[in-house]
Amino acid sequence: MPKIEWPALVSAARELGDTSLPEQVPEMLDDEFLQTLHHVLFEMHVEEGIMICPNCNHNYAISNGIPNMLLAEHEIG
Repeated sequence: MPKIEWPALVSAARELGDTSLPEQVPEMLDDEFLQTLHHVLFEMHVEEGIMICPNCNHNYAISNGIPNMLLAEHEIG
């Protein structure tokens, strides 16, 4: 799984209450693991909430499943 930043995916899933992913990518990618991975990547949706940038700690609102990534004028600069 070289294209997936695994620790970030596991952390995000756990923040959303899903603890089904292992800490490390298993060596054998069996059907059960692939189904779990598919669920986390494609079936989990955040409808309402807040995303927090890990670099600057800015909060981005999520409404109707859409994150608002635009900064207000007073936040630019």
